[in-house]
Parts: sequence; C-alpha cells; structure tokens
Amino acid sequence: MLPRLGSASAVQCWTQLEKFEERWEARNGPFVFHRDGEKISYDSLEHAWGRARKRTNLTDRLMHDLRRTAARDFRRAGVSEGEIMKLCGWKTRAMFDRYNIIDEADLASAVGKRFSPANGTVTAQERASRQGAAA
Repeated sequence: MLPRLGSASAVQCWTQLEKFEERWEARNGPFVFHRDGEKISYDSLEHAWGRARKRTNLTDRLMHDLRRTAARDFRRAGVSEGEIMKLCGWKTRAMFDRYNIIDEADLASAVGKRFSPANGTVTAQERASRQGAAA
C-alpha cells in the first residue's frame, strides 16, 4: 500500500527517492559499487563488509541479508514482483520466492486488509450489534 499524498511517510519516500536520484546522477561510471569508476572486486567488497559488521557488532549478518530485506521492503511498499525481480537481478520466479520471506507481520497485515471496513467486511460483532439495533 502506498502512503497517502501529503503524509509524513509520503514525504519521506519522495525525499529518499530524490537522494537516490542525486547519487545516481553523481556516480562515476556504470557501477553502483565502485572505486573511482572502476568495479570493486568481490574480495574487496567482502573485506569491507566484514569490517563494517565488526564495527557495528553485527557479526552474524550476511551480505545476502540485504537482498532479502530489499525484496521485503519493496514488496511492502507496493512495488510489483516483476519490478522487484528486475531491481534485484532475479530472472526466475523461484529466485524471487527464495528471497521474498513472508513473516508473521505480513500475515497479520493480510488478515487486517481482508477484514477492514474498506473491504465491506462486517465482523460477527458488528453483525450482532446491527441485529440488536434493528430488533
């Protein structure tokens, strides 16, 4: 679900998008991760990742945790599965499913959407209340 226009979360989304666009335009070369426009080797990236984990006391984190988090955050933001797959570089639905972890919060949100008043759903408690008022 997308944030409402004018809401604080919508403003935050636009601010983040503007920052991303500024950084994308300012990049030096075609690579997202680079050093002076030159591709960073996997070993160099892995070394930097290890140092960052150590400094933040997050030694149990894996680099691929970032892909999983990105997939979940994109999905929760309402980005389509096809767009997520392209953004993350996945060519098959199986890879999307592998990274797209659905947790308890996702399931609770789905149930909440199903039984929301906007869906026209009447709960048993509301039904009893209406029947009592009609009698």
